[in-house]
Amino acid sequence: MCFWVGLVQMDHIFEQVQVAVPVILKVLKDVFSESEDESIEPLFESAIGIADSICAICSKLDGGANVKLCALLGLYVLQIMVLVSRSMECKVSKCVPLISHLSHFFPFCRLSYLSLITGCDVLHTMTNMIVGGWG
Repeated sequence: MCFWVGLVQMDHIFEQVQVAVPVILKVLKDVFSESEDESIEPLFESAIGIADSICAICSKLDGGANVKLCALLGLYVLQIMVLVSRSMECKVSKCVPLISHLSHFFPFCRLSYLSLITGCDVLHTMTNMIVGGWG
């Protein structure tokens, strides 16, 4: 019985994060598309803080829940990279530290620069996420 309760809690954690991530990304996208202000950099740092929190949760989970949450973290990190690139297109000096910090999540999410270029691991990871190939 205790094992079953633990599995339900892990799935519940994943479901909560899965619901929260798209909402967070939509808010960030809306704020960045409407803002021409220099004050958006702290929002990116907050977004990275959210990624750190998801990563911490991943490290506490085992099995399928861990794999699914790591894949979701990978998607989140890639989306934040897109937002950083779009909103700071001419400000390379501000963009590089944020992208560098985000790239530290790649190994944890089973991604690499090569996999991003070829799309191989990204496609496999994201297909499993969408199709629900885990557990």
